[in-house]
Amino acid sequence: VSTPGCAGRRACVRFRHPQQRRATPWVLPAAGHFELETRSRPRLEGRVRDDAGAVVAGALVTMRAANVGRTPERRVSTAWTVTDEAGHFVLWLDTPERCDACAAALEGCVEGSPRGPAFEGEVVLEIQGNARGFASVTAPHAATTAPIEIRLPPVTGRIDGRLVGADGRPFLRARILIRSVDTPEDRRSTLVDPSGYFSVRGLSDGAYLVSAVKDGQRLVDARTVDAGAGPRVELSAPFPGEGFELVVQVLSEGRPAVGTEVTGGPFGRARTDAEGIVRAVGVIPGNYRLQFDPEPVAPDQVPPVDLVPLRGDWTVDESTSPLRVELEAL
Repeated sequence: VSTPGCAGRRACVRFRHPQQRRATPWVLPAAGHFELETRSRPRLEGRVRDDAGAVVAGALVTMRAANVGRTPERRVSTAWTVTDEAGHFVLWLDTPERCDACAAALEGCVEGSPRGPAFEGEVVLEIQGNARGFASVTAPHAATTAPIEIRLPPVTGRIDGRLVGADGRPFLRARILIRSVDTPEDRRSTLVDPSGYFSVRGLSDGAYLVSAVKDGQRLVDARTVDAGAGPRVELSAPFPGEGFELVVQVLSEGRPAVGTEVTGGPFGRARTDAEGIVRAVGVIPGNYRLQFDPEPVAPDQVPPVDLVPLRGDWTVDESTSPLRVELEAL
């Protein structure tokens, strides 16, 4: 590492790497050429198998500190990875660095004291194997000499059902959310089919909370369902399944803002047409957060006008369509 001359000053060197850390704080006295030492982070290795002993590839493995409080609404993870074709995974663990002179000046920490997350003791690994099952296990926060063997419990439960609106018709873009009552970390989701039917398999026996959402709006509040019996769940929302067509016209100084990207709510990266319009069908009334990103100015555009991106909340129903949105010029 080479540093420029800073007469009478010290330089602090930051280092970011997924597998290495600074062996000591890198505080360099002045200009010059230096060799700096790193050390490997501790790592946690494991292998995931299902209840029959077969390896599980593509399982999501997340890690959190065992002493971090959590609720079903607050998910705290420090690292994540996905198992390879042999069911193997590696997680590089966080260890606190020491406060250096620059951090002491900027953050007020005591030079030489531990700085950053210090997850001591044990960590919790949560393994989501989709249809192969879910497991939550505790492991030491230290390097292991051999991979940890994690066996997913048997999965025999399933939840099947149908979601319809107040008019008896299915919803477009509706998603079913499922969360275990006993193990809130075990969460699943699936889209309903065009007829409103859904099926979630690979669940452990026990109670699950089932709810439905669409375009960020809640359709059905959570209700408790026993997955062990494989029940048929009938969900009915208070909104008509057919919905309405939402038309949004994006303008600038009264002229169509062609090519503006619209995201959020019922729009998934839609772009305005020659009239500055985007459309979404099957929309339910509600408050939506929308983002409008104008198309970059072309080099040969005359006159060159840059528009300011816009983000905000709009409450819409059939009476507000078409919705007109005005973008400002820089």
